[in-house]
This record gives sequence, structure tokens and C-alpha cells, in this order.
Amino acid sequence: MLCGEYAMGLVLVSSMIEHLELKHVVSEQDFVESILGLSRNRRRCFRRRVVRERIYHRHKGRCFYCDHAVAYQDMEVDHLLPWSLGGRTVESNGVCSCRPCNRRKGKRIW
Repeated sequence: MLCGEYAMGLVLVSSMIEHLELKHVVSEQDFVESILGLSRNRRRCFRRRVVRERIYHRHKGRCFYCDHAVAYQDMEVDHLLPWSLGGRTVESNGVCSCRPCNRRKGKRIW
């Protein structure tokens, strides 16, 4: 039986999991959310301004990858450990990135 806490309740998933072909299960929470069909996009983006500002200032307005200056409005916050590989959308996993470097990095681990 797989157990994971979600929102305000306890979600229990008990089925023939061994019959499912799972290519990549990142965490119990991600598995539960995918089974329930919950949108993951809301957790993928660094939307909170205060978090974006902290990440920008932590990197002194410079791209983590190429060290070029990046204007705040042009900054992209990238997941250091890619979201698709289980990286969480939390401040400690976000880095200041210019658009070209973010596109070049893609879903790889830097």
C-alpha cells in the first residue's frame, strides 16, 4: 500500500501497482497526484515575487550558468535539479538564468 499526505487529508492508493508500467516515479506525492489527475503545472513555476527576488539577489543579478548580467524582468528561474527529474519548486532549487542558458540546459542536471 502506498501512502502519501496531500492537502488536508490522507490519500491512500492501494491497487495492483505491480501491474502498472511506471517509467519514472519521483516521489509518492507526485505518484498520487498523477493518479488523481491533479495539475502539476501550478507547482512547476516560481511565481511568488518574493521568492523570485530572493533568487535574483542571491545570484547578484547574474546568470548562474554563464555569469552574464541579467535584468530582473528578463530573468528566468531555472530548477537546478530539473522538475522533470524530481526537482522541487522551492527557493533552494531555483537559480537565476538568462533565457539562452535556460533553453540550452533543458531537462539535464548541470
